[in-house]
Amino acid sequence: MSDFVVEVSNVSKSFPLEAGFFAGGNRRVYAVNDVSFGIRRGSTYGIVGESGCGKTTTARMIVGLHRPDAGTISYKPDSSSDGVDVSSLGRRKLRLFREKVKYIFQDPAHSLNPRLSVGDIITDSYRYSSVYPGRRAAGDEARDVLSEVGLSPEDADRHPSEFSGGQRQRISIARGLIMKPDVLVCDEIVSALDVSVQGQILNLLQDIKESRGLSLLFIAHDLRVSCYFCDTIGVMYCGFLVEEAPAADLYRTALHPYSRMLFGGAGNSFGAKAGEARSITGVVSGCPFAHRCPHSSSVCLSELPPWKYDGNHKVRCHLL
Repeated sequence: MSDFVVEVSNVSKSFPLEAGFFAGGNRRVYAVNDVSFGIRRGSTYGIVGESGCGKTTTARMIVGLHRPDAGTISYKPDSSSDGVDVSSLGRRKLRLFREKVKYIFQDPAHSLNPRLSVGDIITDSYRYSSVYPGRRAAGDEARDVLSEVGLSPEDADRHPSEFSGGQRQRISIARGLIMKPDVLVCDEIVSALDVSVQGQILNLLQDIKESRGLSLLFIAHDLRVSCYFCDTIGVMYCGFLVEEAPAADLYRTALHPYSRMLFGGAGNSFGAKAGEARSITGVVSGCPFAHRCPHSSSVCLSELPPWKYDGNHKVRCHLL
């Protein structure tokens, strides 16, 4: 049996283009295009790319906030399970699924209710779960999980405005842990923090992952940070996965020109053209990165590159 706790297979997602000059006429933005990957049990899978590359849309599909247009997302609570297709779950089963796969948002300043105490924030969704132990026991668990994330049990009586950005992110993590999930989906959770605080949060997550046996999906735009923290990384551009490798291999030998650009500095000696990831609003006939690649040729503009494999390292590029 597969040791993937979450397996994404040929998933695509588009949205109607509702604003701007090109809106209307049933035009759509293709946010995710035929993406496949798996999160191994007890490991961290990173999705890295610029804003608009489709990484957050992919994460939201995994937790059932969006339904894919095509493909399947399978959750396997144990290694002997055949898994369940997340997109096929009804309301009740989806609620049970979300007890085991928790989403941690990027900005705790907006995701934490300022009117509630920290203890109530942590236990709020817990009250509607299938495992709610009662108010007193839930309060005790909230204080325990605050200690686990490096805060004081007494912080349960305080409000989010009394904490720093890094402390608020610890509260968000505590809220995600209260129901003892199998998987944490971490969406850009350190991107707004100072570098020193980023390291503290990443070390905390690593300790929690090891002590609880969690699996993590780590969404980020910083490839260097992701290589430090993740076991395996998928690089996304314009909704396509363009490279996937063990983190150490990717750090040592990034192959795709976009991956090399993301490393910045000496890693951008490839000379990728300045610009942002464009939105895909139609069928892609070539490599999505061709418009920024200084070495693109006619085949890059006309044919989507196939996957090329070197052991566990795979890449989509005509130049290799």
